[in-house]
Amino acid sequence: HKLDEQDRLLLHCAALLHETGGFISSRAHHKHSLYLIMHSEIFGLSKTDIKLIAIISRYHRNSPPKSTHPFYSELDTLQQMRVSKIASILRIADALDRTHTSRINDVEVKVKKKRLELRLVGIKDASVERITMKSKGNLFDHIFGLDITIQEDR
Repeated sequence: HKLDEQDRLLLHCAALLHETGGFISSRAHHKHSLYLIMHSEIFGLSKTDIKLIAIISRYHRNSPPKSTHPFYSELDTLQQMRVSKIASILRIADALDRTHTSRINDVEVKVKKKRLELRLVGIKDASVERITMKSKGNLFDHIFGLDITIQEDR
């Protein structure tokens, strides 16, 4: 994926903050998250990092980044690709926590041919996550060219 430790930090922060907009409104909460994060001070992070975290958080839902979207359009092509890659990974994590119960603690990941296989250790029924991944996995598939499959633990 060509992402580095700084990108990992951005993903981690976005994972923690992407739902903050829900405190304002559940409708379009991804846009509210963008606003709240963008206008926050986060100790140890630069304004640029905060802006990237806000943009990544904005794309944790179904709509893919578009060159016409505010803030995203201000990024150069490399930064847009960076945001898209990180957001696509955030979407996978978000789909795996669809129930918001943190029930998935261990995931085995394999890349086989044109597939990213996720085996959910200790999970007997992943129906909800599988359904959610159909809409959330599209950005990852588009960016990396890998279909995502989910397998329960046997």
